[in-house]
Amino acid sequence: MPHRFDIPHRHRAFSIVIADDDGLELWLDGCLRKRRDPSPRDPLYVWTNVELDWEEHHYVEARY
Repeated sequence: MPHRFDIPHRHRAFSIVIADDDGLELWLDGCLRKRRDPSPRDPLYVWTNVELDWEEHHYVEARY
């Protein structure tokens, strides 16, 4: 069973998912933005840039 962590940030909804195969996924507003398959290298790392209001950008990352 995957583990899901929902993280609201301003008016955007992020989810970090550790999939059944131990892959790491970053979801933004219900769309998969990044996925890293399990590998011998640690940690797994996903990231994305998010445009907010008035051309403001935030960088979001997760490591597992």
